[in-house]
Amino acid sequence: MQLGFGFGLEPAKTTIPNLRPKSFIKAKSDFVLDFMDLLQSPIIVYPSQWQDAVPKHLLNNITMARMLTQMRGEHMASLTEVVAYMMPRTFESPMASE
Repeated sequence: MQLGFGFGLEPAKTTIPNLRPKSFIKAKSDFVLDFMDLLQSPIIVYPSQWQDAVPKHLLNNITMARMLTQMRGEHMASLTEVVAYMMPRTFESPMASE
């Protein structure tokens, strides 16, 4: 039973053809697991003496950057995470141009 709140909107239709209930449930559980993963995953930085030099505001923005990356459907690290990982590495010694 669907409750009407007087908005006059039609129920949303899926854009995926032939969506079966089992695949919908799997997609829903995958979303929940991915969401929990991006909230609770540890932040990895390059292990060196400079790892404490990463600014706190950069570390605080990683969760939001992960959310935006997840919303775009990308399965790679966000640019914010890459900067947080590479910053201690570049402080330790210059990197080659390659």
